[in-house]
Amino acid sequence: MRNGSGGHTVPRRRLYLLGGVILVVVVGYVAYLFSLQVVRGYIYALRAEQVTRRSMVIAAPRGEIYDRNVSSPVATSRESFAVEINPAEIRRDEIDAVFARLAEYLRIPVSRIYDRIPERRYTVYQPVEIASGLSFRSITYLAEHKSSFPGVSWRIKPVRYYPDGDTFSHVLGYVGDITPEELQILYNRGYTSSSVIGKAGVEVQYDEVLRGADGRQFRTVDAQGRRVGDSGQADIPPEQGLDVVLTLDREIQKLAQSALGERIGAALVLKPATGEILAMVSYPTFDANLFYEEGGANYFTEVSLDPRWPFINRTIQAQESPASTFKVLMTTAVIQEEAFPLTQTVFCPGYRQYGNRVFACHKQFGHGDVALMEALAESCNVYYYTMGTDYLGRDTIIEYSTRFGLGERTGVDLPGEKLGLVPTPEWKERTFNTPWVGGDTVNMSIGQGFLLVTPIQMANMVAMIVNKGTVYQPHVVREIRDPVSHEVLETFEPEVLRTSTIRPETFQLVQDALHGVIVDGTPQIVMTTNAPMGGKTGTSETALEEEKHSWFIGFAPYGSEDPDDYVVTVVWVDAANEWDWWGPYATNIIIHGIYNNLNFEQTIQDLRRRRDPWLWYGRGLPSASEQGTSGQGVRAAGDDSAGGA
Repeated sequence: MRNGSGGHTVPRRRLYLLGGVILVVVVGYVAYLFSLQVVRGYIYALRAEQVTRRSMVIAAPRGEIYDRNVSSPVATSRESFAVEINPAEIRRDEIDAVFARLAEYLRIPVSRIYDRIPERRYTVYQPVEIASGLSFRSITYLAEHKSSFPGVSWRIKPVRYYPDGDTFSHVLGYVGDITPEELQILYNRGYTSSSVIGKAGVEVQYDEVLRGADGRQFRTVDAQGRRVGDSGQADIPPEQGLDVVLTLDREIQKLAQSALGERIGAALVLKPATGEILAMVSYPTFDANLFYEEGGANYFTEVSLDPRWPFINRTIQAQESPASTFKVLMTTAVIQEEAFPLTQTVFCPGYRQYGNRVFACHKQFGHGDVALMEALAESCNVYYYTMGTDYLGRDTIIEYSTRFGLGERTGVDLPGEKLGLVPTPEWKERTFNTPWVGGDTVNMSIGQGFLLVTPIQMANMVAMIVNKGTVYQPHVVREIRDPVSHEVLETFEPEVLRTSTIRPETFQLVQDALHGVIVDGTPQIVMTTNAPMGGKTGTSETALEEEKHSWFIGFAPYGSEDPDDYVVTVVWVDAANEWDWWGPYATNIIIHGIYNNLNFEQTIQDLRRRRDPWLWYGRGLPSASEQGTSGQGVRAAGDDSAGGA
């Protein structure tokens, strides 16, 4: 198309199209700039802030643990120092030398530092903790020699402290740095790589109650991670963990610990009316305070490699034959099932032949004619062989074992409790591929053979007899409290674990029989005048004839009408100790001390005064120093150390 002068003209629609395109581009560009500067500017600013802002964990003070009297803590925290390395602050050619010097000073393997600071982190401005539990004196040395330790810093880091040393070690346990394996499990519960967590005992069982909530401290860093100032964000203060109050009594715990002495074994004191554990002692023990001091790793390794296994809580983890203490259960079954007249006698010549085997009594020439009460008091094996094979039978013995909770966990609020074992024909067939035979029933009748129990299971057995049919779940924690106001936030009420259909009259007869054991039977111990006892000894055989476990289970005060008066005691002494029949004597010390409000030293003095000296082999009860170090005990005249007593 041409115009009037003959020239070409540009189509109007092309001009409009071009103008529209330009307009769209301009508008799009303006919109994009608006998005970058206004809409997305906030996002970029937030990302920049996140890149330049760092946060550090402020560890929460761990809650304290008290005994039942809440007088002073049995677990608290004390100030100490942790050493850190910021690898980016060390010249690359000096890293190996600094690592070596610090490891030598801290007495740790240099490999630990390399493990915590791999080479890829050498340029990162982020401190890494190397060791904790250091004293102010150690930190002073590092400060004075700062030029030799570039990149090394320190900070205050509270560590756990147990004022009573090893007295509560198996109940309280200990704490330690979280491991990568633990972190994988606990990460979603708020734990971090710097968390300190419970490793055993109450510390791990109630860790989420005790640990509190960590705080945060914020700072601003540059692109390399170096601190350049404050972030402007307020720090988040930590929240202290809650306090825990135990059922244990500090004085009874110390009494029981001293009574057991340096003998591999366990001692337990239980309040049957509530299931509260008043004392729980296992030996050998350990002092967790030493784990957090300089050289603590070496002490931990030493304890871990000790062949006596100090970390085992034998009150809930030792599984052994109950021996003649099982005759208490057999006595209950005979009375309840009316299996044999209580006054009718069985003749004991010192042995019983069953099939082609001869099973001995602990008294070589026998007890003669014995009825039930005398048989229990004298711990006559032949009487119980006869009851088990001829009148009760295998299945009834197994049934009563399960009624009393043997072969089952008690559910005590501590980790690692063992099951024990009530053997059955099915179990034996499955385990050994052999059938149950009559000799198995004979052995089980006196608590030997395959039968295994823990001390806490035996405590529950006695508790059922004392409570005449009710067992409360044993527990070691009584309350949870606010650490500031000390307000009780949670109370652990007694919880029934099991009830029995056995007649109360049966349990009363068994109590009477157990009192008769103390008065006329095998223990031959002093009975506290204001707390008459009932109980039963046990001598568990091992593969070596000369090695025997010593048991004593008991209760006091016999005859009281108030259930709250009673305590149940169990003492088990391992065969690894030199044989000294110590179970009943340790129990005597514990009961005498509790009901006369005496400590161990006072109890020993009082028992010396009360005891007729001719009943001892030329010596009285050991002094506190002798008892605590010798590992030797004494045995009353007339005690028979043969199996089954």
